[in-house]
Amino acid sequence: NSTEFVLQISNYHHRKGGPAQVIKIGNSEDIHALYDNEILKDMLLVGSILFMGIYHLFLFFYRRKDPHSFWFALACLLICLRVFVTGNKYLTTYFPSMPFEVQIKLSYLTFFLVPPIFVRYMFLMFRSVYPIWLYRFIFNTGVLISLLVVLTRSSFFTYFMIPYQLFTLFAAVASLVIISLSIRKRY
Repeated sequence: NSTEFVLQISNYHHRKGGPAQVIKIGNSEDIHALYDNEILKDMLLVGSILFMGIYHLFLFFYRRKDPHSFWFALACLLICLRVFVTGNKYLTTYFPSMPFEVQIKLSYLTFFLVPPIFVRYMFLMFRSVYPIWLYRFIFNTGVLISLLVVLTRSSFFTYFMIPYQLFTLFAAVASLVIISLSIRKRY
């Protein structure tokens, strides 16, 4: 006794072919319970980050002289949007006729825009210890790659993901170094 699954998947848009996620096999109750658990985790994450983003947006509206609140709120809202675009792809559930090219652009943009936005927040918070050349390099590179996502087809910009993940790691390490320099400077 054997069962054979045949997946017929076309790929004209992405650097990698195949299914977007691992296919889970089991009885329907277990699969639904797993899916419900994933939704619960996603909504808990979105709810907490969305609350932080809205809170910092209100802080910015009441204290416009502190622009770092705006940039932190923008980073939070972008991360929330990313949860809706990737994973269980809740956005396509609500907008099933959304073209794949738009979906993939949103997916990549919500990742590619986080480093420049977050580094802008870090620069405004730690201006005294953040080297301007490092800020400009990270910010401008992130914005440039994001513009390429907007202006080119997914068959081109999907090749940027792995190099950009390394770039994001570099930006995260640089941010941690800046925070530690700031702590040392204060004590």
